[in-house]
Amino acid sequence: MASAAWCGTPPSPSSRRLAFGCPARGVQAPARHESQHVARPQHSARPDAQAFIPDLAVLDIDDPASGGPTLSLREEALLAELVNYNTPLVLATAYEAERLVGAVSDPRLRAALELTPIISLDPAGPPLADSGAAMLAQTCSRLGGRLDSILVVAATPLDAPLALEADTTWALRGSGPTCEAVARQTFPPRDQGGLTQALRQLTERLQML
Repeated sequence: MASAAWCGTPPSPSSRRLAFGCPARGVQAPARHESQHVARPQHSARPDAQAFIPDLAVLDIDDPASGGPTLSLREEALLAELVNYNTPLVLATAYEAERLVGAVSDPRLRAALELTPIISLDPAGPPLADSGAAMLAQTCSRLGGRLDSILVVAATPLDAPLALEADTTWALRGSGPTCEAVARQTFPPRDQGGLTQALRQLTERLQML
């Protein structure tokens, strides 16, 4: 099984985790400054939206209701397919990196995720939505992607800064008003198979390549 693709030399384990201040759980991220960002219509529909294939996917597998990152067997199988496609992945989490890896039962997938960069969603950090642009730009630079080719799969309100800055967001119901407002597509809540549906749709799009 192929590991997550990197552009250049992978960072050391100590540099994998990227500190990222986010709004507290359930609190909507502050509006972006008009001088720095151009407002985007909610649920905007560009002509190629249905054919959009990202260069980089940012996934949040946190499930606060379960007390941390978790994956069902079906979700894990679909995530393994993404790794097989050499899809550049970034994981976003409010928990320790070890808990992310521990949520995976397949040892080959676990080994691949150990090389995957992590964006740390800190509920206690300053609510600076503008830091999302810098964080995503840094990640894009490392992986050779572009901000306008990023897909964020938002699962919790802590993903709001990422959703605000990414060109395309898919949001699960329950990810908060900010994520759902800017989402190009919305999916059912996590406990109703929303993450499974999002991962399946992403793998189907990659099969088009």
